[in-house]
Amino acid sequence: MHDAAGTGGIVHLATALFASRAGIDMVHVPYRSGAPALSGLIAGEVDLYFGNGSELMQQASNPRIRLLATSATQRLAQHPDMPTIAETYPGFRMTSWNGFLAPAGTPQPIIDRLASDTAAAARDPMIAERLMSLGIVPDGGTPDEMAAIIRSEKMFYRDAVTAAGVKIE
Repeated sequence: MHDAAGTGGIVHLATALFASRAGIDMVHVPYRSGAPALSGLIAGEVDLYFGNGSELMQQASNPRIRLLATSATQRLAQHPDMPTIAETYPGFRMTSWNGFLAPAGTPQPIIDRLASDTAAAARDPMIAERLMSLGIVPDGGTPDEMAAIIRSEKMFYRDAVTAAGVKIE
């Protein structure tokens, strides 16, 4: 039995895709958000929570749970002994990202300024350290890099949506 913060979100999709590729049958128990899902894990209501690193890192020392693996492409600097899922199931990865998007037609000088300021913030040592403590790897890429990430993940998310049985209307 596993839980997720809702149905159709990244946590649900990641768990479903993992279960599908690993050949594991799991029951999806949707919670309203990550906080109650994590509470359900801590309380023993569910057996597994495939949560966001920013939620789980804060619970790393909680004796009621155990961090098993990361779905990132490489081990986390904060937990170098915690393996990646891909070390057991080659090719598996599920990462989330955040990005700034602007309406189509936004003037290029504004896009350039937003991209430059965002990249500078990601490189700021204080901001980068805080993000890393939450399990977030700061990047601050370019608009073209962001567009490439979105394009590259379309097929991946198609497979995750199929594995989760989510119907898109």
